[in-house]
Amino acid sequence: MRDALYVGDSETDVLAAHNAGLDSIFLRREHSADVTLSVEPTAEMPNLRALVERVTE
Repeated sequence: MRDALYVGDSETDVLAAHNAGLDSIFLRREHSADVTLSVEPTAEMPNLRALVERVTE
């Protein structure tokens, strides 16, 4: 079985991951550039391309 990773671009996504006990990646896109989250994601990425590059290193 592989590890799960929750990827999203809203605070709701990070909260859902936290509540499910999963690692979360917050995509800090243009529309979320200035968002302050109430819960800390496992990591932040600027886009999906950066995420793919990181997980395939």
